[in-house]
Amino acid sequence: MSDFKRLSRFVCVTSTDESSEESKQWSKYQNPVILQMKGVVNNIVFSPFSHQQFFVAHSSKLEIYSAVNGQRIGSFPRCKETVLSFAIRRSSGVSEQAEGIVGVGASDGFVRLFDTKFKHLLRRITAHHGAVRGVGFAGDKNRLYSCSDDKSVSSLDFSTGSVIDTYEVFNDRVRCLTTCSSQSTFVCGSYDKTLKVFDTRMEDPVVATLNHGYPVDAARLHSGGNILASGGARKCRVWDLRLNGIIKTFEDHHKNIMSLTFNGDESRILTAGLDRMVKVYSSDLLENVHSMKQIAPVMSVSMSQDNKHFIVGMSDASVVLTTLQEKAEEKPQKQIISIEDTNTSARRKKIMNKDVKPPTDEFLVPAKPIKHLEGNPLLKPLRKFKHGTVLAKVLSAYDSPVEDTYAVLLELKRRSKLRFALSSLTLPISKRLFNFLADNIQISSMLELLSEVVMIAVELYAGTPILLNSANTEKLKIIRQKLNNKLQRAELLVDLNSQMQCLIAGANNFYSDYEEPITKRIKCS
Repeated sequence: MSDFKRLSRFVCVTSTDESSEESKQWSKYQNPVILQMKGVVNNIVFSPFSHQQFFVAHSSKLEIYSAVNGQRIGSFPRCKETVLSFAIRRSSGVSEQAEGIVGVGASDGFVRLFDTKFKHLLRRITAHHGAVRGVGFAGDKNRLYSCSDDKSVSSLDFSTGSVIDTYEVFNDRVRCLTTCSSQSTFVCGSYDKTLKVFDTRMEDPVVATLNHGYPVDAARLHSGGNILASGGARKCRVWDLRLNGIIKTFEDHHKNIMSLTFNGDESRILTAGLDRMVKVYSSDLLENVHSMKQIAPVMSVSMSQDNKHFIVGMSDASVVLTTLQEKAEEKPQKQIISIEDTNTSARRKKIMNKDVKPPTDEFLVPAKPIKHLEGNPLLKPLRKFKHGTVLAKVLSAYDSPVEDTYAVLLELKRRSKLRFALSSLTLPISKRLFNFLADNIQISSMLELLSEVVMIAVELYAGTPILLNSANTEKLKIIRQKLNNKLQRAELLVDLNSQMQCLIAGANNFYSDYEEPITKRIKCS
């Protein structure tokens, strides 16, 4: 008992004030889309070719998903073992038809190369005897680097599929690898508590050794190549590679850090760990500016280069995708009304709107969509807030009246769930949607809402198979033609209205030249 020493109590540093500008900015990431995978999410990376696509490694699969609606776009051939890591770069020399190359590391020790366009296997390189924990492309054209649980780091030539060199400089498993596209250096982190900086141009490739103090699970190089962020145990350290020294150490997690990344403009450092927390640090101020709690231990975190999409992959095989929602400021429209005709125009508007009735073939807009759907089976999923289900049902029904479809769209807009419901539509249901829009967008009473639906659909489905479908493309052409016809008619009505106002003004000036009103002169005669 004499050797007993009381440990100091660990205090987890919480986030900053929720009313701060940083917290308000991160709270704009809304409309979460939860994707269920087959196994633990090992890695998530956004595509360098499109901000609206991201790659997910889980179980023995590597798949591509859309960041707009969360739908799966493609899948690479399944590996025999678990996919642990991957890296993406543009094609150069391996295949002339491939637009990009994906290097995949799995638990069987092989490094596989796929092309992103056709998903074909280009190379399979025997690089290690243990699980490949990290892969990365460096500034060299045909170089690929990998690290493994067998304590080695390999330099590969993916144009020929051969191993150039193998470096056995670590004393324990090598768990992470990060590269810089503008330089030929790369950094590896190991369970022997060190990070080593490699430069293959030197005779001794290890140019620096950094002591993290704890087993390293994550590391990320800044695009400039001089700043390094590493994560191991509960600590995140920021290094200056020019001085080989520590700039700042953060201890805000109370469990191991598993993933680390920068945001799109590299102004923020994001760390995620087994404590279900995602911490955000300022790269300039080097302080914790925000914290986000997730539903499960986080294994991977990523942000798009335009900072519009934020993705978290967790140990319960789920991926949560959120999108930045920015509300546009609505500028009030200025109405110019002449002072002389104010009373006259207001009285004329009141008289004209008094007995206005829609044509017999015109659709009557339901004032209250819920009452219009009373007794309809669609009302049940709508009351359970299954917005995507109710929209899919009303569009898939062949005998569904136009009034029901419009009422559902109007109710979804009232609930601010129109974008969310449209993002959950599949390709067959989207064809029904575009058919409905093309058939009814010319109706004046439906024009405002359906035009908004068209704008949201084009924004959501841009670059996806839904909008690239030939049938949907033809319907969009029809919608465009009908909208152009509506605009031309509106321009004619505006011209006619301006001409009538000129005639009325001229008539008033003509009668004002007489000293006495014309009605009195008629009575006298």
